[in-house]
Amino acid sequence: MWLLKDERETLLKYYNTLQNTQECMKFIALSERTYNSTRNLINRGLLEVVGGIDQTVASIVGDSINLNNFLASSQGGIACGEITLRLTLDGYDLASKYNSWWYKTGGMWFVEHRGHWFWIVAGYIVSFLLGRLTSP
Repeated sequence: MWLLKDERETLLKYYNTLQNTQECMKFIALSERTYNSTRNLINRGLLEVVGGIDQTVASIVGDSINLNNFLASSQGGIACGEITLRLTLDGYDLASKYNSWWYKTGGMWFVEHRGHWFWIVAGYIVSFLLGRLTSP
């Protein structure tokens, strides 16, 4: 599954915070970009809301993590006060895939820039050179 950059970064943030699919954590002060990415991840089935939005689940969750400066937009402001989340199995698997060395180095760069004009120019140069080398 391919995710947008904000959604990928948000999923990796939750993946690095939560240890497994059974652990819940309360996240507070979500910026608008973080909140929108989180809602999209919930709609895709990669995250699960525990206890609903803007409710405290004190029996399950101890500490809370402040996401005030994570994916902050130029407008600032807080879109969501608090939300308690848990990774689903699909979300955990996808986040571990995005967290791998291959995707962090060259794999993600290639996927993000596969339609870039650079590849068209490089293709013309390579085909020209191959044509020159194979002609008598």
